[in-house]
Amino acid sequence: MCLNFLVWFCLLAVLMCGCGGRPDPLGRQVSRGTDAGLRGQELLSEGEHRQAEKAFSKSLRINRSIDNPIGSARQLNNLAALALTRSDLAEAKNLLQQALFVNQGLGNDAGAAINLANLATIAQKDGDLPKAERHLEEARNLARLSGSAKVRGQVLCQMAGLSLDRQDPGTAAVLLEEAQPSAQLAEVQGSWNYQQGRLSLARGDTVNALSFFQAALAADRSILNRPGMGADLQGLGRVWEAQGDFPKSFLYYSRAFDLYAATSSHEKAQLCLDVLRRLNKAGRLGLSLKPYEQQLAVSKAATAPCPPAKTTEPSKDPTRPEELTTAPPQKDLTCSPAPKKSDPEKGRP
Repeated sequence: MCLNFLVWFCLLAVLMCGCGGRPDPLGRQVSRGTDAGLRGQELLSEGEHRQAEKAFSKSLRINRSIDNPIGSARQLNNLAALALTRSDLAEAKNLLQQALFVNQGLGNDAGAAINLANLATIAQKDGDLPKAERHLEEARNLARLSGSAKVRGQVLCQMAGLSLDRQDPGTAAVLLEEAQPSAQLAEVQGSWNYQQGRLSLARGDTVNALSFFQAALAADRSILNRPGMGADLQGLGRVWEAQGDFPKSFLYYSRAFDLYAATSSHEKAQLCLDVLRRLNKAGRLGLSLKPYEQQLAVSKAATAPCPPAKTTEPSKDPTRPEELTTAPPQKDLTCSPAPKKSDPEKGRP
């Protein structure tokens, strides 16, 4: 009798307390926020911008609701990357400044460095190269203080790219040499090889340029960095054009076009289409560009905002207001990587 009582008592204790360990409601919410942010990055990479915005916004709400400011800053950065795909520089800048304010207040040097590097991208797109240089120099200092080899390598590669844009290959070479210790990291390897390819082209060395761009493409494909892959394919197209091989150049630019059109990067797809027209004419290839034009038109139509629906017929009941049926409102930077789920506060920005 006593034994049966003990068995039932233990069973009741298990039912009341559960079989698992100690409840962790905060950890579950952190995990939900992290998963939503990761899903947003996947959707953004695939060109599903509306769904990406929903995922990033959900992650932002969750992180704010549990007072996880680093997680909130991470999603503000990601929403800024999304705004830039719409060429909304003002909105992207506003979001990045919010994220920067939070990261600086928390002493999160790595996160602040990423925000500043992205602000430099906006300044460069706005034609303000001196401001872009200032942002990158500050990002470089913060990346060094953070001790993050990945962030430091990414910032240095971006600085090298800006130097090449300014026709300064000497400075670019120095920056890429400084970034070389980080070049073996998966997140840096593609950028480093890509900028080395550009540097080789600037020096007229198409042989090494070809090798670097091929290495960049392999590295970016291994981590499915779609924007990086598109840039690498264009780099390979430039190399083959410089060597006078128009058919191969056309092939690589067409692959870049396909990638950009498939991921709703319409401005970049249009630039590739313009190059395809030029190559087709210069190389006398005689290829039809109509399929590319149709492909871009379909991609644009698929992502165009839905227009408001037409109003319904006025109600015959004069005591009721007229009912309107409207469509719901519709809502290239570096996305902040998600943290490790086991340590949300110390996760990478």
